Amino acid sequence: MSTTTESSTETTATVTTEQGTTTPPPCVTTPAVNELKVLDTSSFSITLSWTVPKVSCEIQMYRISYTGYILWGNQSEVNGLTDTINSTEPNVKYTVTDLQPYAYYNFSVVFVTEAGESEPASVDGKTEQAAPSEPRKVTAVSNSSRTIQVSWTPPEQENGVLLNYSISWINDFQNYSASVGDTEYNITSLEPCVDHFITVEAQTSAGYGPPGSTTATTQTDVPPEVTDLIEKNVTSTSITLSWSTPDTECDITGYNVSYYGKVLWGDGNWMNGSRSVNGSQEYVEIDGLTPYTQYTITVLASTEAGPGKPSENLNITSDEAYPSEVRNLMASSTSPTKIFVSWVVPEKENGILGDYLITWDDRSGDYQSAEVNTISFLIEGLIPCVLYNITVKAQTGAGYGEESYINATTDSDGDNHLIVF
Repeated sequence: MSTTTESSTETTATVTTEQGTTTPPPCVTTPAVNELKVLDTSSFSITLSWTVPKVSCEIQMYRISYTGYILWGNQSEVNGLTDTINSTEPNVKYTVTDLQPYAYYNFSVVFVTEAGESEPASVDGKTEQAAPSEPRKVTAVSNSSRTIQVSWTPPEQENGVLLNYSISWINDFQNYSASVGDTEYNITSLEPCVDHFITVEAQTSAGYGPPGSTTATTQTDVPPEVTDLIEKNVTSTSITLSWSTPDTECDITGYNVSYYGKVLWGDGNWMNGSRSVNGSQEYVEIDGLTPYTQYTITVLASTEAGPGKPSENLNITSDEAYPSEVRNLMASSTSPTKIFVSWVVPEKENGILGDYLITWDDRSGDYQSAEVNTISFLIEGLIPCVLYNITVKAQTGAGYGEESYINATTDSDGDNHLIVF
C-alpha cells in the first residue's frame, strides 16, 4: 500500500514494504538541461543537442522556442515555437527545420516534469546562406542599334550576402555572359534588328539562384553594302543586274540603282540616271540606255534608318546597235561617166563605225555596190545621161543601219549637176 502527497512545490511518495517504509527524494523544479549546443547547421535548419540533467522524477517532454533576425534585406525578426519533444534518451538531439537562410537565432530549451518547467537553457546559432531567388523587374531597352540597357532589382529572397549577378545573352549564335556587381548593365557590340533573350541570376556564397528573364530587340540601323553585284544580260539599250541582300536582320525597304556613263562614239557625251527597286527584289533591268556606252553602276540598300553604303562599282559597256542613216548625202556628176558622192557620219553612230556600203543602179536592175571607209566616193564607169539611184548606209558591229537615198544623172556635155537630198 502506498500514499502520495502533492504540493505546489514538490511531490513526495511514501512506499511501504516488508522491510519498512522508504521515502524517495522529492520531485522538485530542476535547473536547465546540460551541455546545450549547436551540433549542425544548414540553410534551413539547425540541429541542437543536450544532455539530460539528474532529476528525481520522469521528464515528460521538452519544449524549444527561438527568436532571431534575418541577416539580409530589411533584417526582419523571426520567432517560433517547435513541437514538443518526447525523449527518454540521456543525450537528446533535435533538428529545428523551416528556418530562414542566413539568419541569427537564439534557441531556448526547457523540459517538463510533474513539478513543472525547468529553467531555460539557451544557445545561439546561425543558418547557412542559400541560393537567392530570381532577380525582380528585369527590363531591357535598346537605346541604339548595337546596345541594350538591362536593369533589375534584387531578389525578394536574397538568402545571404549578394556577391554579384550573372547576365547572359545570345549574339550572332554565340552565348555571352558578364559578371556584374550592380543592378544594371549595358550590353554592347550587338547586331541591329535582332531579338535577344536575356537572363539575370543573383549569386550568394551558396551559388546562383534561378534566372529572371526578358527580351529586347536592337534598333534598326542602315544596312551594309550590297554584295555580289553582277550583270545578267546586256543589250544595246538595257542592262539586267542582280545582287545579294545585305547581311542584316533589318528589313530592306528598297534599293536605289544609280548609273552614269560615257558614250564611246560621237562627242563622248556623259549620261546618268537611277532606278528604284522594291526591297523584296534583288534584280533590275535598266532600259532606255544609249548603245555602246561605258556605264558605271552602283546599288545601295535602305532600311527604315536610311540608306546604307553603295556597292562596289560595276563597269559595263552596252552593246553596239545599228547606226542611224548618214546625213547630208550629196551626189554630183563630174563627167559623163562619173558621179561624186559625199555624206556626213550618222547622228547616232551607236558604236564603232566600220565601212559604208554604197549601192547604185540605172533602174535596169543592174545593181552595183562598194564598201568604203571614207565619207566620200567617186562612182566611175557610168553611162552618160543616165539617172542613177544611189544609197549609202553606215555599219557598226551590230550591222548596217538605215539607208539614205539620192538620185543623180551623169552628164552628157560635161556640165555638173548637183542634187542634194
